Amino acid sequence: MTNNFMQQGARLLVFVTLFAGGLSAAYLDDTVPHPPMFDELIARIRNGETITQNEKEVCNDIGDDYVNDLRIANDELKIHDFLTADRVMYYMSCVKMSIIYPEKFDRLAASSAECMTTFKGFQQLRQSDKDTMTTLSCIIPAVKSNEIDYAVTAYKELLENDPFLASYAYRWLQRDSNVVSNAKTFLEQIKSLPLPKPPEKSKP
Repeated sequence: MTNNFMQQGARLLVFVTLFAGGLSAAYLDDTVPHPPMFDELIARIRNGETITQNEKEVCNDIGDDYVNDLRIANDELKIHDFLTADRVMYYMSCVKMSIIYPEKFDRLAASSAECMTTFKGFQQLRQSDKDTMTTLSCIIPAVKSNEIDYAVTAYKELLENDPFLASYAYRWLQRDSNVVSNAKTFLEQIKSLPLPKPPEKSKP
């Protein structure tokens, strides 16, 4: 317990130091990194490949282990009480699982209880991290936080730089517009933009 407390205190000191000057991508080096399988499977989906049911289940199990690792890193706190960077990483894992295993997690990106609590973390992170997965992951938290202009700007960037991921943001918000706060306002503001190309159908 003493070691866990000291480790948590050290991570908190790093967080306070970095957040004072803006949550930077470098801080994510101090978090529990996403399992490589997440990005490997998304790359295959991007290429139109079929992900087997077994691979989805294995990824699901790895995802459960990842959340447990985050809990340990946060001294067994509830997800809502994680350090901001860890909540950001947790929510990004929800977004990735929504893409990888839609039969089970398709609504997770929009329905995660931690979605709204991550917006300020993403806002700070995106000052230095322009990765398109980070951009995708910030959009729904921004919409739910009524930061519509921010969400629209991020969506436009994503539409230009990664229409594959933009298609997910559009589909999730359009489908769940009746339950996601402010989604209809967001959709109204992007209606003049071209529709993102949907993901290609899986191929063997």
